[in-house]
Amino acid sequence: MTYLGKQLRKHKSPKRALDLYRKMLRLRPPGLASLYYNMAVAHASEDNRLEATALLVQALVLDPSLPEDELFYKSPQLFEPLSTIHRLFRDMAGGAVRFKIPRAMEKATFIQETIERLARDGEDKALLHLLRNISLKSPAFFERKHVLASRPLIDFITRILPRLNASRNPELREFGNRLRHVVELRERQKKLKPLEEYNNHRIQALLSLELGKGKPAAAYHFAKAVLSCPPLLENIFFYSNRNLVELGLEIATKIENVDLHLLDEFHKRMS
Repeated sequence: MTYLGKQLRKHKSPKRALDLYRKMLRLRPPGLASLYYNMAVAHASEDNRLEATALLVQALVLDPSLPEDELFYKSPQLFEPLSTIHRLFRDMAGGAVRFKIPRAMEKATFIQETIERLARDGEDKALLHLLRNISLKSPAFFERKHVLASRPLIDFITRILPRLNASRNPELREFGNRLRHVVELRERQKKLKPLEEYNNHRIQALLSLELGKGKPAAAYHFAKAVLSCPPLLENIFFYSNRNLVELGLEIATKIENVDLHLLDEFHKRMS
């Protein structure tokens, strides 16, 4: 780890630093955690807090010993991101204990994630079959805000609606009417943007786990999900996927290695 914060303030070249780090990243060098840390400093210097914070989480999951080095605390750009992730994942750990997830909610979350996976993989036939069954047996599923904020679902419905509307089969046209109602519900919803961003990052975190890209990569995306919609930490839905809860608890454990008192001391000294 280098004391990059001081160098960036001196040379005012975070963009050049990021270009260099991206080239280094392609080589997969040893000390990746320190590289992610330095990239976080550069992004924070550019006021890109979401990227900076996610990279910090990735670095800490990859190497929880980073906070043992005093240099870890000497980049003032990271005071706010470090404080934020420490607070949010502490709250998340508390929520994981506090909330008891009903079986029906776990099932609904599983169905939503299946819909998103089928849409991602281009399994149109299987997805149409699933959506038709849901529209007939559990139409209230589509009224959930988390479902309406699912961009893969809405994009698929928008793409498939013209085919259903043009069908000679009256049952398919009626199915199309039910799906059009979902799109109309979505259009009437306000303030879905943070929830949609959460969903997008959540999907990427799950994909990283599914493809075996490793916990640090999944943690990067999950951190972005949490940061995109912090109020969700007080919503039981957030805790309805056990794999993501386990990932979040692991992140919380790694972040506990950050010495907040030392962080605050250096921040006051360098302010």
